[in-house]
Amino acid sequence: MPAVSTELQNLTPVFEMIEVIYLAKITIASILGGIVGYSVRKTHPNGIRIFGITALSACGFSEIAIHLYYIYQVDYTFNIIAGVVTGIGFLGAGLIFEDRNNAVRGISAAATLWAAAVIGMAIGINMYIIGFGMTIIVFLSYLFSGSEHKTQAKINKIPHSHSSAIPTSLHKKENTQ
Repeated sequence: MPAVSTELQNLTPVFEMIEVIYLAKITIASILGGIVGYSVRKTHPNGIRIFGITALSACGFSEIAIHLYYIYQVDYTFNIIAGVVTGIGFLGAGLIFEDRNNAVRGISAAATLWAAAVIGMAIGINMYIIGFGMTIIVFLSYLFSGSEHKTQAKINKIPHSHSSAIPTSLHKKENTQ
């Protein structure tokens, strides 16, 4: 079993009204993330759930980091936030793929997931104006940008070469029989 740092050994359970406030902030982040997810519902039917959970998770991690710092004077704040950034990058990369027409898809979904995480973190660290402002900006960007499918159809009409940044080993191989 790995050794536990003396900082973490000295943690004692504390239930105060602060945890109810944390839960309220996590709820706000989830609602804002859900609003962002609602704006992408045409291309991602589960957007409300995915983006809401992403925002509440990022907010939860932010709350844990702040709680450890202010209540217990344990400074793992930057490590926790860096972990959230890395995790969201990993999830976002999973949304990006190349379709049958060699068109790259999912970049806007990955960017929106990234925004939902930032919204959650902003609410978690008491930056409400940033959180609400980003929600409005993301929502309006989807509202006024039109359908992603229409934009993608226009892009697909542009001649596409195989000299993209995607390794040639990932391109669909032709049957040579």
